[in-house]
Amino acid sequence: MLDRIAMLLPLLPLAASAIVGIAAIGGRPLSERLSSRLTIGAAILAFMCALVLFANVVMGHGPKTILVAPWLESGSYRVPVELLVDPLSTSLALLVTGVGAIVTWFSANYMHRESGFHRFFGLMGFFLAAMLLLVMGGNLLMTFLGWEGVGLASYLLIGYHYERKAPARAGTYAFVTNRIGDGAFLCAIFAAYGEFGTLNYAEMFRRAGEANHETLAIIGFCLLVAAAAKSAQLPFSPWVARAMEGPTPSSALFYGSIMVTAGLFLALRMNPVLLLAPDVLRAMAAMGAATALYGGLVSLVQTDVKSGLIFSTVSQLGLMFLAIGLGARNIALFHLFAHALLRGAQFLQSPSTLLLVTRDEPTREERPVAGEVDPAFWLLLAGLLGTLALPFMAEIWAGENAPFSPGAFLSAAGAGMALFCGGHYLLRFAQRALANTAPKAEMKAVTSFVEHGPAWIAPVVVGAVALSLGMARGNKPQGLFQVILEPLLVRGGFGRAAHPFWAFGLMLLLGSLLVAGWATALYFHRAAPERPGILPSRLRGIYVTALARFWLEPIYQHFIINPILRLGRALDRIDSSVIDRAFGRPLVREDEPAPLAVFQERLLTGEIDDADPFAAVRTALARDPATEQNHTSAADDEYARGRGIPGRILSFVASIAYLVEKHIFGRAVGRGIPITGDLLGRTMNHVESLLERPIVVGILIVLSLLVVVRWAI
Repeated sequence: MLDRIAMLLPLLPLAASAIVGIAAIGGRPLSERLSSRLTIGAAILAFMCALVLFANVVMGHGPKTILVAPWLESGSYRVPVELLVDPLSTSLALLVTGVGAIVTWFSANYMHRESGFHRFFGLMGFFLAAMLLLVMGGNLLMTFLGWEGVGLASYLLIGYHYERKAPARAGTYAFVTNRIGDGAFLCAIFAAYGEFGTLNYAEMFRRAGEANHETLAIIGFCLLVAAAAKSAQLPFSPWVARAMEGPTPSSALFYGSIMVTAGLFLALRMNPVLLLAPDVLRAMAAMGAATALYGGLVSLVQTDVKSGLIFSTVSQLGLMFLAIGLGARNIALFHLFAHALLRGAQFLQSPSTLLLVTRDEPTREERPVAGEVDPAFWLLLAGLLGTLALPFMAEIWAGENAPFSPGAFLSAAGAGMALFCGGHYLLRFAQRALANTAPKAEMKAVTSFVEHGPAWIAPVVVGAVALSLGMARGNKPQGLFQVILEPLLVRGGFGRAAHPFWAFGLMLLLGSLLVAGWATALYFHRAAPERPGILPSRLRGIYVTALARFWLEPIYQHFIINPILRLGRALDRIDSSVIDRAFGRPLVREDEPAPLAVFQERLLTGEIDDADPFAAVRTALARDPATEQNHTSAADDEYARGRGIPGRILSFVASIAYLVEKHIFGRAVGRGIPITGDLLGRTMNHVESLLERPIVVGILIVLSLLVVVRWAI
């Protein structure tokens, strides 16, 4: 029974996505209510299935690999379709489906009457199915298929508003950047199969102790590159800022909470292998600390809600990678859960927060009284307090159980600076909104968008409750969170802290830095409002660097993208000027692509019209038969002549053959043969007339007898 539930888990959102998508492509889309309810219902049912599997793990049942079906088989090479049910996969499946259900529920109102409504919900269902396959895959190849699926869904939703150039370019930028990580992931898969002879997680972990250490290092570094690209770690961070071109609900689900943690999940899943490659863990810790500091500084100077939140997310992801690199996998995993719930709620609150932040400062008479404040106020305040409480609720007071490497204190310094920046940013972000909250009646007069009815507030409230429950239960000694994840948290790789007091002091210092960031923002806003305008001039270098996002995009554009574009243009010129002239070009219609190519391109870019999705194919197929016949005749004639140098050589040979035929065979056949035939005919007629004479016949007989006698002698 549990096996079937596990198989059903990724199939439910996939089936909903298929129904919504096929109905839209077929020209008879479902109603908005039916499409949204179908996707929401599938997400809720998937959440219930994940809850059953999660409860099964809680009751003490060990990890289990479920064989779904055989797939790739060639000799000894076998990679089946299999799912892994263990503490990590079930807990993350619960997180994915829970947050996914809340976000799709919120999206039903947010995306109401938007163009491409059905496309959005179809892609949301597809993303949930791919993400569930990623976290529950029983081998590396299954995880890779889910990895590619979430990348495709991300690309299509970033370019959701395809009619504008910015989203289309942002989707391409993110897609190409993630392909670098995908290439590294494939290299890790090939290296792992070559070393272990299998891609099954349980088998790989069992054989890891006997593997070659150099090969393990190669696998680890490839996995690190893949994880860094997917989770927007340095040097791959710039793509995630462009991802904000997509709708806010997809930003909340993809880049605020769930999808960006896919790289972190990969590092946790392959942790037994990474523990045997300490150089990889050191590189991961350094990369995480640098990314945390980068994201924290950049978030301080952002002037829009979503960009500030996403760079704060990048900073938090860097802290998670830092924790894994230092061996604190339990801290990283708890941080992942808490951050996913909190950041998802903050992204869903961002439309209301944006309105509150952009309002003018109300006068004393205009300030709201108790009971008239919009619910978004309390949700925003709860999220802010939850962020500040995170360092103290997390399992960071572990005393002697806090692991450290020789570079831990250096990395922790970067983490501390990132925490300070995060606290400062969060209060700066919320200060004006909390101060400017208007009464409901006044807000309704401003715009209809901010009328927060139950359909708007309920999903965010559910997320806030889940956030509170997760934080309250997760850190208690031998609490539910730690008991469930204990089988995953393999000890080893680093030694324990020799002095628990210093471990306690360091963690207390990090929490204090976060509070100090809040206090600094409060001081600037209340006591010295003129100082924020002075600091950029005094710290101009840091300010400009953070404002330019450390010039990563211009650097990549100048040193990587532009050289590649120049190389591509040079190769194109060589192809058109040399190769095409030498060997000719393929005989294709240059002014109009093939019908299926038109349909595929428009489908991938989201340009298919919901009302008539096959219009592109019909337009491409609706061609004049006479025009097609003329085009075919011209193509056949061009094919006979050929193109390029070979075509010219063939034309030259054909000209010589024509001359030979004309001047030699033409004259012989047209003149010589008829004259010779006439002369031969007259000669034969003369011979025939001679044979009719008796004397000639007698002479021939005598000559014949002489020949016979001569032959006989």
